[in-house]
Amino acid sequence: MFRHISYDTISHTLSFMSLEDLIKVKQTSKEMKIIIERYGLIENAFKYKVLEFYPRLDEALAYNEPKNVKINWGDIYMNRENPEFLKVAFMKSILYQCDNIMTSKPLVMGIYNLTFELSVKHRNSDFSEWCYTTCANIIHKNVMKLKTRISDNGRIGYDKEKLKYKAMVDWISKSTGYLHRYLVPNMGIPSLNELGVTLFNEHIINYFNIQDTYEQSAMLINELRETHLPHVIWSYLDNR
Repeated sequence: MFRHISYDTISHTLSFMSLEDLIKVKQTSKEMKIIIERYGLIENAFKYKVLEFYPRLDEALAYNEPKNVKINWGDIYMNRENPEFLKVAFMKSILYQCDNIMTSKPLVMGIYNLTFELSVKHRNSDFSEWCYTTCANIIHKNVMKLKTRISDNGRIGYDKEKLKYKAMVDWISKSTGYLHRYLVPNMGIPSLNELGVTLFNEHIINYFNIQDTYEQSAMLINELRETHLPHVIWSYLDNR
């Protein structure tokens, strides 16, 4: 019945099928096996399954990797609850979000779900503390990079760098909600937003004697709109 239809068309049709059905169809004939394997349909089905759990994880895993790197989605799907995989996925997702906060939308749900898996499903482990420490180290690293930049080049672009830092800290905090709901109050430690304020005041505003406060910004709404990213604008407005 498919002999007058191209492999491309058949593969496109099959791509809408579930992983379970694709495995069954692959066993129906040699030709179906060829089509499914040639177009990587089962691998793609594994990928879509993973992305249902962790939206846009593919962007994070490919970040700073060679363009020809091949991600084994079947292996990731089978290990999607493995703590070591979750830690790698969390780290890469946070780094990707922080480094690209001014150029792309944050990976909110992907990081939120990874935080849940590590913090709640592994309640008797120290993974919650690991998530917090990972985020805290990234915030500290970014504020120290800004400190070095100001030491070398002066306050050129200070307002935009401050906005980027604020957006980064805001979205780390929003994406890791479980940490602030359970870990922070239970351990009596500062929230990641509070940590971000403290570090910025200590290493930037107070260190360079800048007449400024972290809660306010000289950035104008029109300048924010030029970023074309609503999430950056709302990070600014949330803290006014």
